[in-house]
Amino acid sequence: MRFVVDSDIFLHALLHTDRGEESRDFIDKYTKEISTTALNLMEIGSVLSRKYRWRKETIDDALEIIRKSLIILIPTEYDMIDAMDISLRYYLTPIDALMLTIAKAQNLTLMTYDRELLGYSQKGFDVKSPLEL
Repeated sequence: MRFVVDSDIFLHALLHTDRGEESRDFIDKYTKEISTTALNLMEIGSVLSRKYRWRKETIDDALEIIRKSLIILIPTEYDMIDAMDISLRYYLTPIDALMLTIAKAQNLTLMTYDRELLGYSQKGFDVKSPLEL
């Protein structure tokens, strides 16, 4: 099984939340099968900076570890067009629509804790949380 991982899993792991240990265990166990998108890296950096007030150097270090450890997917123009269609059909945020698009196009399981995204497993998308493995 191969995965594309949403930002929330990385944030839980980095912030040591109530789901932090579970997130770190998932990342450690499946590192070789995990990918994420460049947009997720940007989102992680933004959240850590704006919401949690992490220092730039600390954020850069965390993102560098992710970049060196995992496959980073760069959306194509076709991914963006498909994501726009999904976003307008379901009124999803652009990044959520893009995650669903990339997962489907590359036959990956989208891993997330996001309840809204998890609901898309009933609409033909392969979406799971680490709890389901």
